[in-house]
Amino acid sequence: MGDKPEKKNQESSPWDILQIDEANKENKYSQIAEDLFFKRDTKKDIPDTKSSMTDELVTEKIKFTKSPVEKDQFQFVAPKLESDDLINDNPLIDVPKAPNKIYVLFQTLVTNIKVTKLQKQTKQAWATIVAIVLLLGCFYWVISPNSMVQRIDVTGAQDISPKKIVTASGIKVNRSIFGIAFHEEMIKKHALAGNNQIKNLTIHIVSPTHIQINVQEAMRVGYILRHNKYYLVLEGGKILEQPLTTNNLGLPIYEGFKNLTLFNKTIDKFATLDLPIRGAVSEIRFSPTKGDPERIILYMNDGNQVNATIETFADKMAYYPSIAAQMDKPGIVDLQVGAYSYSYEQIELDKAAAEAKKKAEAAKKELAKKQEEAKENDKQTEVNSSSNDAANTNNN
Repeated sequence: MGDKPEKKNQESSPWDILQIDEANKENKYSQIAEDLFFKRDTKKDIPDTKSSMTDELVTEKIKFTKSPVEKDQFQFVAPKLESDDLINDNPLIDVPKAPNKIYVLFQTLVTNIKVTKLQKQTKQAWATIVAIVLLLGCFYWVISPNSMVQRIDVTGAQDISPKKIVTASGIKVNRSIFGIAFHEEMIKKHALAGNNQIKNLTIHIVSPTHIQINVQEAMRVGYILRHNKYYLVLEGGKILEQPLTTNNLGLPIYEGFKNLTLFNKTIDKFATLDLPIRGAVSEIRFSPTKGDPERIILYMNDGNQVNATIETFADKMAYYPSIAAQMDKPGIVDLQVGAYSYSYEQIELDKAAAEAKKKAEAAKKELAKKQEEAKENDKQTEVNSSSNDAANTNNN
């Protein structure tokens, strides 16, 4: 008897069912492992059309079957899927569910907070580093020669040497610029107190190593003679304590002033004159009279003499150049009352005429006196003669 043919529709044994379950579990675990480690998006693997989905699902299902197998070992081959199986509610491939929106929003918020905090900390750290670097740079610059004065220029000085001005200000080379900046007023007061010839002083910082000092000098208005020594007189009545070695300064000498108020008044008036007129005066002498207690005499370098009053001479001296130009010979310019001039020659002639007149008047008086005396003598002689005649008559 031969073997009976196998039936096509043979029923599955329990062993077959168990092998199918194990294959399904293995496929499921493989899918989970792939999603965890390779982050595979199954949604993207599923095409939109049903035919492509069927091919992919079959390929995915066959991919995780055991292959190859040894001889005489059971091998499970997944059956071909029908298109209707894809429409079932329970597909063979598990598609992961979409995460919760609230959870995703919370996770995003926490991440943004951490990132913002980290950025803020980073900025603070960089700001601290930059501040430290700047502080170190400033400290190095402060102690370096780049912040020390290396050059000092003086402008506006004519009669005072720049060295004396710098000494009076107290500024020294290699001094920190921070000892000068914002201390200009203190340096100015120090300079004015240290040198009376400085009227005003300003400081200009050209650079941290370069200082410029601008000076306005007090006007020199003359000098006075004390104990055979000449002392310089400045505007405002200031008299320097150090005597001069020469009096050839082109300034007038003040003499005869015993009243300090009138002396300062004369100096203030003289300081208002123009420079050419100030330079033309060689001496100012206080010479009061009963009619003018403030009378002064100005002796000019051109040989003229100006008689004036302290109160008005500064205004009237403006006319002196034109008056002197009209004079043929040196003489006297009288500015006490009005403004007129006369030469010394005329003065001598006037004096000679006055002397001659005075002498003539004296001679006339002497002659008249002699004539009176002669008359008195004649009268006395007549009286004596009459007395003698009377006596002789009586004797007879």
